[in-house]
Amino acid sequence: MKKCWLILVLAAVVFGFNLEQSWAYAVADSFDYPVGKPDGTGYNKTFGWGYLEYTYGGVYHPGEDWNGDGGGNTDLGDSVYAIANGKVVYSGNCGSGWGNVIVVKHELANGDDVWSQYAHLQSRRVGDNDSVNRGEKIGTIGQGYNNEYRAHLHFEVRKKKRGPCDWVTGWSRDEVKNWYYEPSDFIDNHREAAEPDMAVSELWINQNDQEIAGNRSLKVYPGENITVKARIKNKASDSATTESKVYYYVSRDRYFDHNDEIIGEDSIKTLEGGDDKWEKEFVLAPNKLGIYYIGVGVENDYDDNSDNNFSDEDDEIGVIEVVPEYVYIPESGKGLEFLSIIISFILNSNT
Repeated sequence: MKKCWLILVLAAVVFGFNLEQSWAYAVADSFDYPVGKPDGTGYNKTFGWGYLEYTYGGVYHPGEDWNGDGGGNTDLGDSVYAIANGKVVYSGNCGSGWGNVIVVKHELANGDDVWSQYAHLQSRRVGDNDSVNRGEKIGTIGQGYNNEYRAHLHFEVRKKKRGPCDWVTGWSRDEVKNWYYEPSDFIDNHREAAEPDMAVSELWINQNDQEIAGNRSLKVYPGENITVKARIKNKASDSATTESKVYYYVSRDRYFDHNDEIIGEDSIKTLEGGDDKWEKEFVLAPNKLGIYYIGVGVENDYDDNSDNNFSDEDDEIGVIEVVPEYVYIPESGKGLEFLSIIISFILNSNT
């Protein structure tokens, strides 16, 4: 019987160890805001207590109160999100002063831990020991215990482990600073640099001072100067803070690779989210007869898994066809089309 008990105890220890391992969660490699993800859009901290403000209750406020821009209870029931990857260490009701509270533990890339607290919630969507991802909905904005307050989110980022319902009564300002980060400042300092999501938004080919949109076949003379103009847009909502290269090239087939002629390249260091401020013009004078694909692509859309091609949806391509000058017929012209085709075929077959 003693052996059986020993086996059971050992099994429990091993099982418990493995269970603990199963609670492993992803490192918090970047942080976003807990409302209006990812940037707090539509919310503010002006209607409630800010970090270290001295409240009517006689304490230095250890967190931030987030409210919807509409004020009052217009944000009641709005989504609350995990600010980073982590594990829920508490999900429960702390009673008066708090109401529903969630605390998430986050492991930083350097091995340090921080704890984010979300309070006064109307509802909780996660439980103890749940793993959560950055931007995952974990609850909704409420009014605290028995609707004590106007709807808002009380939000903290703790430097050290504390009880989920612990408050800072009697603490000095310095004591609060030693235990709590300024939430928004911490998030801003632990965000990934905004990645550019550049794409060519418009492409024109200029012929005889008339702009013709890209992706339309255009007939030109050998050696005729053709001006190509491209406009780049940052599709991301954030500003691009990393450099992105733009290539413009000529290809004899529709897909660009490094065997084609790269006419040039440029770099974009900063472009506001949603804006398309960057423009570039370049001149071509193709001499050989035939069809050419003029392309403009952006480095961040480059697809290494597609035979060194830019991604199809973001790489803009214009098409020109170089034909002999004496059989050139403008697109608006009429007659002689059939003769032109025959002569062009004969000349092309001899080149």
